[in-house]
Amino acid sequence: DTLAGWLDSKGYKRKVDGPCAFINDKGFTILSYVDDLICRGSMEETIKFYKLLEDRFDCKDYNILAPDNKLAFLGFDITCEDVSIGELTMTGEWSEDNIQLDDDGKVRVIHIDQQQVIEEYLRSLDVKPSFNILSPMSGKYHILTDPTLLEGDDINKYQSIIGTLNYISSVTRYDIAYPTARLAQFSHKPTVGTMKGVNKVLQYLLSTQDFKLTGIYAPKTDSFDYYSDSDHAGDMPITTHSHTGTVLIMNNVPIQWRSKKQPKTSRSSAEAEIYALSDTLADARLLQWKMIDINIKVPDKITIKVDNNQAKVFANDETISSRLRTAFSLKEAWVQEIKDAGEVSVVQIPADINVSDMLTKVQPGTKVKRYIDLINPIKINRRLSPDILSTGS
Repeated sequence: DTLAGWLDSKGYKRKVDGPCAFINDKGFTILSYVDDLICRGSMEETIKFYKLLEDRFDCKDYNILAPDNKLAFLGFDITCEDVSIGELTMTGEWSEDNIQLDDDGKVRVIHIDQQQVIEEYLRSLDVKPSFNILSPMSGKYHILTDPTLLEGDDINKYQSIIGTLNYISSVTRYDIAYPTARLAQFSHKPTVGTMKGVNKVLQYLLSTQDFKLTGIYAPKTDSFDYYSDSDHAGDMPITTHSHTGTVLIMNNVPIQWRSKKQPKTSRSSAEAEIYALSDTLADARLLQWKMIDINIKVPDKITIKVDNNQAKVFANDETISSRLRTAFSLKEAWVQEIKDAGEVSVVQIPADINVSDMLTKVQPGTKVKRYIDLINPIKINRRLSPDILSTGS
């Protein structure tokens, strides 16, 4: 409260839905985590803020993001580079008209990664490289191959690794979110088989150290895409509960995701999809409230993409005879929220482009790559300089 109270006294007002965010009347935005800050605004406002901060608190010198200077924040690195528009490729829908160019005709591209933290952690565990690790989990039943329970320090090691993987998967590495969630279910009674699964995730991380979240800086207008999916009882015989997958994307960059076991058994795939849809709606609504708090315009209606027709029909109230009427009471508040046509729209898309599928089940390496390309489609073509021919005598 010391920092929050001081910021408020200087005109940086705390936001309600994003209590870690503070904004002044010039639009200068501060995000805080304990005593770590990351800010965005004009150079004039940046210098002014840090001068005020240094006069009140004993703090380190501030860093400004630039192509030759990265930012380190809460265990991940933020870097940027300026590239020509011809060097950009994107597998999704986008328009060059929505991209801001600098005076040199360049586009600023922002990257976020945890490469350094992951490298140091894997080195501390002495993880050895392995070839052809294209997926973080070998197969649905791989972790069940050896049910022998771990003992003593091996249990503590398992639980410690799961804790670290949970952190990594929640910050940048959505590609390990499902394997981590699945392996975490065994934390109370880990086995030799589940430890093999953990080691596979670690080897996958080692082989994908160049993984980054990449986005284009300050597009002229913001876009939002919300995906929802479930895997109906897909983890049998371990549990009958289905699994929810959610991916929230802003400007072709994933900014929030969820991979979570559902709290109860669903009698059908459609029922499991409705539970997943409810979770996705809750996440999307909170995200949009936070965006509004920091002066980012969001769509008037939340549109969620699913690959299950029954879920769409139920949510959009397209038929009164849906069999799902026997599973949910229309009087329940969360059901009414899903069916609120003024606030929510549910659209059906082909299953092979529903990227939240990646967070509901084990995926082969080819699908892992495909989903990564769909979730964060912005790529930079690295052009090599031409070879130089020379002669000498």
